[in-house]
Amino acid sequence: MDPDGPLSLWLFVPEVWFILAIVLIVADVVVGMNFFVLSVGMASLIVSGLLWLQQIGAFGDLEFFGSWRQIVLWFAALSLASIGLIKLAFQKRGRNGPDINEY
Repeated sequence: MDPDGPLSLWLFVPEVWFILAIVLIVADVVVGMNFFVLSVGMASLIVSGLLWLQQIGAFGDLEFFGSWRQIVLWFAALSLASIGLIKLAFQKRGRNGPDINEY
């Protein structure tokens, strides 16, 4: 039995990550999940782009994704980074605006 299984084959397909990104971004906009799923969707979009660039050979000999574990680690790191960046952006934007509780 293959320990990686057929799921690891799907992780190397950029279109799968792109579809996941679109689904997550649309779900965040429609359902209103306070931008949490939006940041995970953006990370999925970045992973999709990196996978596509790696497949066309844009990086030369540099290989970002050699195994499915590296894809998952990149996705997790990019998700955390994008959550932090979106939170930071909205905190700075919220400080400059007037408070709705001030009369």
